[in-house]
Amino acid sequence: MVVIADRPGRVMGIDPGTVRLGIALSDPDRLVATGHAVVPGGDDAPQAIAKIAQDQQVRTIIVGWPRGLSGEETPASLAARDLADKLQGLMGPDVHVELMDERFSSRQADRGPRDRPRLSAKKQRAKRASGERDMAAAQVILASWLEQSHTGEG
Repeated sequence: MVVIADRPGRVMGIDPGTVRLGIALSDPDRLVATGHAVVPGGDDAPQAIAKIAQDQQVRTIIVGWPRGLSGEETPASLAARDLADKLQGLMGPDVHVELMDERFSSRQADRGPRDRPRLSAKKQRAKRASGERDMAAAQVILASWLEQSHTGEG
């Protein structure tokens, strides 16, 4: 894990997917994670993400890594690893790209805050169709990373 003092500035969280990729950003002080955008999946996704990262002066990119329940690599986790490698190549040495376990981020995004009731199946489908769920999942990934960074876990 990268120590916060070593790399000040914004952090980007990414919920990778084949159809859409959710993007979240931290504030410059790395205290709050906020949903930012949804990028269409496909061959142009790494370039679109790199452009957002450059425009927002991102210093660290956290890519959700959807491993299997027992921790094994899956096709989705291999795709996330490939995305991280491509982003590192596009961003160069001034931006650090890392993977973070995100096995339950989409489920957490569906639930929202603990004090709010679980969304109905119809509302969950609407969130998925709009990309709101992808952005919320990226926010969960980033918030988890920020919390671990501030507590020294990870």
